[in-house]
Amino acid sequence: MEFLVKLTPHLPDTLTAEQLAELLKRERARGADFLKAGEMKRIWRLPGTSSALLLWEVAGPDELHENLSSLPVWRYCDVEVTPLMQHPLEALHRAASIYDDHPEQGRL
Repeated sequence: MEFLVKLTPHLPDTLTAEQLAELLKRERARGADFLKAGEMKRIWRLPGTSSALLLWEVAGPDELHENLSSLPVWRYCDVEVTPLMQHPLEALHRAASIYDDHPEQGRL
């Protein structure tokens, strides 16, 4: 299943510079793990904000929650989750592209 997730961090002013640096270092490492594993497909920054949009592909909502809640900044974030499903037009386009790339297979 695919999910579009908006994370908006609200980091407390009480963190020291060292604590903040360590938190962000751990966050980058955890995010890199998810990118390498293919669970987080894309990540974008929303210009002019501290928010990020993330495209996740996981088995379902429980796995998404487990992954998101393992992020070090999780407890400081507002989270918005939108489940996604493929549009029929994209499915038709992808099916047609398969045959364009392999004309020997013919069309259904």
